[in-house]
Amino acid sequence: MAIGTQTGGSIVRPGAYNGLYAFKPTWGLISTEGVGRFSTTCDTVGFFATTVDDLGLLAAVFRLDFDYRPADEPFRVRGAKIAFVRTHVWDQAGRGTADAWDRAHRILAEAGAVVQDVDLPEPFERCHGWRETIVAGEARSAFLSKYVHCRDKLHPSLQALVQSDKSPSRQEMVQAYDGVGGLRPQWDSIARRYDAVITPSTMDVAPRGLKDTGSAVFNLMWTILHAPALNLPGFTGDEGLPVGLTIVGPRFGDMQLLRAGRSIGALFEKGGTS
Repeated sequence: MAIGTQTGGSIVRPGAYNGLYAFKPTWGLISTEGVGRFSTTCDTVGFFATTVDDLGLLAAVFRLDFDYRPADEPFRVRGAKIAFVRTHVWDQAGRGTADAWDRAHRILAEAGAVVQDVDLPEPFERCHGWRETIVAGEARSAFLSKYVHCRDKLHPSLQALVQSDKSPSRQEMVQAYDGVGGLRPQWDSIARRYDAVITPSTMDVAPRGLKDTGSAVFNLMWTILHAPALNLPGFTGDEGLPVGLTIVGPRFGDMQLLRAGRSIGALFEKGGTS
């Protein structure tokens, strides 16, 4: 087990690349005190493990189950309504993710789930732009003190966050905060129509080399929406490398998400490579 943080996709994405269950809880459920700040709106503490049960142990330690009554919310795949949400960046999915997507669709349908392809309303396409604005503005604030007092110890890319003449204006920050703030309850409402929602974790298998940690394009929306997200392993792509899919839910639906992830993940591990 391990603990990490996600501002864009730094829990779900490496979890998918390494064939792990990787869980980003609802934003704000775990304190970020003591963690180096980058974006107050996006920074989220989460976990990596080889089983959902181990994630559950960490969830209990951090009291994520404070108001959860498991006896009231059993999860069974047979008869469950499961949405598959490609999102507006699906055209960036590689062969490994596309193959895992089709296989997962088939596995769940054969297990008796009611599987449905779902498109999100057009305003959700603006999430990535709003997130970029918010993170740029908040990072500028986060690194300002270090820039002023010990600039030479900051990496040039972090100096640029403070120096940039392209930093978002106050008006742009307000528009981004208000825009994404209005979408969060809309997402909660959509997610509650289903017992589980499946979406891509990464574009494809991990990129070669150490200079590129991969794109977070399939994670950014869920991070800025503050939705809980769990990478489910079980699939493979080129050269047998791991590929994952993500299960997401409404805000504060974390424990139900883990229950669903345990059942669905077991099916993916059993049939994802067969």
